[in-house]
Amino acid sequence: MLALAKRGPLLDRAVKGGRWPREFGAVELRDRTCLVVGYGAIGRRIARLAAAFAMRVVVADPHRGSDAAGDGHAAASLDQALPEADFVILACALTPTTRGLIDAARLARMRPNAFLVNVARGAVVDEKALAQALAAGQLGGAGLDVLDTEPPLPGNPLLAFDNLVLTPHTAAFVETAYDRMAVKAAKNVLAGLDGRLGPADVVNPEVSGPGKV
Repeated sequence: MLALAKRGPLLDRAVKGGRWPREFGAVELRDRTCLVVGYGAIGRRIARLAAAFAMRVVVADPHRGSDAAGDGHAAASLDQALPEADFVILACALTPTTRGLIDAARLARMRPNAFLVNVARGAVVDEKALAQALAAGQLGGAGLDVLDTEPPLPGNPLLAFDNLVLTPHTAAFVETAYDRMAVKAAKNVLAGLDGRLGPADVVNPEVSGPGKV
């Protein structure tokens, strides 16, 4: 979102190419509407960060709307919220329901010059429809850390757009985060062996407890 709003990659390439652009074009995040699609752990974190930039946060999650409201964010259906959003951040799981969630019809519902960011799974977005929307100037840009086919095939039309930021599915590739994950996993194994595993760490509590493995 920051790379798109401040045109970071584009300006980096310009300066390294011998230019020193001074024209306006960056977008201030303050008072913009950030639509977070999916309100799991990642969606919650994104919402907190967006709020820290003084953005208005709206959450679209049919299962966790009350959680979002409890955290002080507005909750709405995806189709209701899309026309109002300046930034749409996809942080939902890939399921049969969310596959192709952002298709041509929903891209058409987004406001002109809005930005789409996908840190979920590539198949949540119809990439052909996204390329067509970018080619038509319908969106301000897009940021994708995930693609339907990874790495992208040479003929993928998304590779041609300057207002699209692509990263190679590396949003979680942070050394300190991997260190914490390894330590947490080891602690959970030890806690599980002696029955101390806390409820926050158990995905299926119905099979945990004394005498259950």
